[in-house]
Amino acid sequence: MANFRYLKLQLEMFFRDNILILLFIIICFIVGVLAGSIAANTLTYQQKEVLLDYLSGFITEVNQLLIDQQSLLAKQVIAANLKFGLLFWISGITMVGVIVIPFIIILRGFIMGFTATFLIREMFLKGVLLAVTSILPQNLLLIPGFILAGFLSFVFVFKLGAGMMSKRKYNLKSMLFQYSFSMLGITLVLFLAALIEVYIVPPLIRLVEGIII
Repeated sequence: MANFRYLKLQLEMFFRDNILILLFIIICFIVGVLAGSIAANTLTYQQKEVLLDYLSGFITEVNQLLIDQQSLLAKQVIAANLKFGLLFWISGITMVGVIVIPFIIILRGFIMGFTATFLIREMFLKGVLLAVTSILPQNLLLIPGFILAGFLSFVFVFKLGAGMMSKRKYNLKSMLFQYSFSMLGITLVLFLAALIEVYIVPPLIRLVEGIII
């Protein structure tokens, strides 16, 4: 119990000391969502028709793919999410995170904002239903995972940079181990999100397919 309280105190101090970085990452995500929402609202009629036709065909193709090659789809989705975890880790240790990470977070927000806004605006209640079944489940893990990964990468970059520029000694091995261990945990969260996307989302979509299409 004492160790748990100590760990909780350390985490609270860590987040409190780096609250500005966390707020920056969250703001990047919100900017992406707003930009995606604005982009969805500026589509022409022809563009909307093309996207709706693509969406209808996409749902049918995904169902057929899951019947024929679900294991292949699982490998692709899992690999994509694990690559994001690796990208966040590399962005931190190479100190390019200050450029790459905001872009990744904004892009993730843009995709979600655009998709959700388009579905709800063009399909109304059907769009809400599709968004809840196809977007929400995996993003309950993906969004916190991306934000936390970006936050930890940024913190590591700034701590590493501060240590290199100052004359104070710092334990690089300890910093790298803690950072890598934390990113491994986040990568596990992204892995679970991939499993949800492959094995839980498609059955949900099939349940509402008759209503949507």
